[in-house]
Amino acid sequence: MMKFEILARHLVGLSLVRPEQVRVAMSEGAVTPSYSRAGADLLLFRHAGQVEIGLPGFDGELMHLLAVVTAWLGDNGGDRDSFDGWSEEPENDQQSMVTLRLTLEDELRYVLAEPGYTGRDKITLGGVDWKPGNAGPDTATLASFGGVVPV
Repeated sequence: MMKFEILARHLVGLSLVRPEQVRVAMSEGAVTPSYSRAGADLLLFRHAGQVEIGLPGFDGELMHLLAVVTAWLGDNGGDRDSFDGWSEEPENDQQSMVTLRLTLEDELRYVLAEPGYTGRDKITLGGVDWKPGNAGPDTATLASFGGVVPV
């Protein structure tokens, strides 16, 4: 599961936003190859991406939202994760469109594939077959947060 999804679930879980309010856009990213192996676990690469989380119809306290996101980053963020800013545009007398901008880094890990594994997600590195060890969010999961839209 990717960090932006974990953060979105956190905001929904605290009842700060409704699931249908959350819109996520990934604008760009950078991949840092790793190839570090620990037993049956392979860290293939780290991916740092710029993410915008849009909250249309936000009717809560903005400073509390910013405090919650900052605290979440303190507990869940890595050395390269950052809260890059926010913007707010009024929608009506009581609601705003709030956009949070973050840089989040995730790791892509693989585990040894069992003999005969033929999944489309299999990779071969150094003559050894691997399969994803940490699955990213699937389309159904993302749909519950309004989806991810590459910018």
